[in-house]
Amino acid sequence: MLSQGTLGPSDSVFSGKPGWLHGGSIVITPATVAKFNTWYQSNDAISVGGQDLTQWTKWAAANDALPTAVCGPSVSAAALQEQVFGHDPAAGNPWGSA
Repeated sequence: MLSQGTLGPSDSVFSGKPGWLHGGSIVITPATVAKFNTWYQSNDAISVGGQDLTQWTKWAAANDALPTAVCGPSVSAAALQEQVFGHDPAAGNPWGSA
């Protein structure tokens, strides 16, 4: 969503710069996972590409793929998982290797 321009780091859903947002990318670490989860749960109704984040999460799980409307066409699920959660070993990678 950040690289697609559907959500920007200065949008009103952020109160200051989130610790899990680095250079336009979401990066989850053991130190930021709780804050990200809290933000996500508070903002899961954000609409992107005609559906909210909760619907896209369910769509991704049901289709074993990433929604192009949210993630763009050029990233694989495994690569995005590695980018976002690569600094949090406890997260693992259910999509396989990048």
